[in-house]
Amino acid sequence: MINWSKLEPNRPLEPGNELYVERPTSPSAGVIDRLRQGTRVVLVTGPAGIGKSTELGHVAAAIRESSTTLIVPLDRMVNMRTITEAHLVRCTVHALIGMEHDAGRQIFLARHAGTDQLVRQIRAIVEESGRPVTFFMDGLEKMPEERSGPIFDELRTIAAEANLVVVMPWYMTYGPQSQSVIQDGEKFAHLRAVTVTGPSGEAGRKFFRALLARRLDLNITQAAALASDDLEVVDRAAFYSGGVPRAFLQLMADAGLRANYRAQRDWPTMEDLFLAANDMRDSFRRLLLQGDMDELRRVEGRSGLEMPLDRKLRLLNHGILLEYSNDPGVIMHIHPLVNEIG
Repeated sequence: MINWSKLEPNRPLEPGNELYVERPTSPSAGVIDRLRQGTRVVLVTGPAGIGKSTELGHVAAAIRESSTTLIVPLDRMVNMRTITEAHLVRCTVHALIGMEHDAGRQIFLARHAGTDQLVRQIRAIVEESGRPVTFFMDGLEKMPEERSGPIFDELRTIAAEANLVVVMPWYMTYGPQSQSVIQDGEKFAHLRAVTVTGPSGEAGRKFFRALLARRLDLNITQAAALASDDLEVVDRAAFYSGGVPRAFLQLMADAGLRANYRAQRDWPTMEDLFLAANDMRDSFRRLLLQGDMDELRRVEGRSGLEMPLDRKLRLLNHGILLEYSNDPGVIMHIHPLVNEIG
């Protein structure tokens, strides 16, 4: 039987992982180009589950020959609700010590080192290697608003000596506060939901089929042997996910496990998927507040500028409202499962 637990929806892929599948419109390509062109700070945004950590790992692997790269998974090292600038420096120092140790280099940093010592060590690495240092700061999207000022002041100090790719909280992406982050030479990289509907969504549907086959380790023969009904389930899961990879993997994992353990079937039916979608729909329902559905339907298919900022940030953060690229701009859609509520 197919091992559906291999999908592991909540596990980001590490740099260079062979399970990586490139999206139809690759957000990583833009980040890689900007770093290679000399951009010092790239700010990454996107909803939960869109694959920010996985894309950061892919970028880190892609520029490894031209830059000393280091991922700092802050949310796995410190409580993000209480993070301070001292925590930020300490986590960066710990990650840097680990990288230096793995590379067999002599370590000149103590684990309690402060910003000055960190900056001096970055300079030493640059001088020794002749390459820039690039830090990938992951997890800051979980940082509360009151912590953001000191944290980004500290990041600017580090950015004077190193390149930074920083995952951003939504509240620092929209509205007046974004102006306190965007400095000369900084660029935003937006990871948006993958379009999977209509003729323009064919590339997106192929992406999710490939993502599933890669995660399940299906070979070309096995993938080609899938019946049209099997592929219909996969495409429907892509639709139910709203084009969000983690949601897609969660739906397929839940549906596949139902098929395995309840009916001793290898592949889920549409009914299995429908039951999995019901569970996800219920989780969204618990996040909705009074007036949300009216506001969501008011901005459906539009830019979202009409919605009050605090409500929009909350709904974007939970993935209830999703951004899609709509050349040359952005369009908002309600998550498909939320759209069926009420």
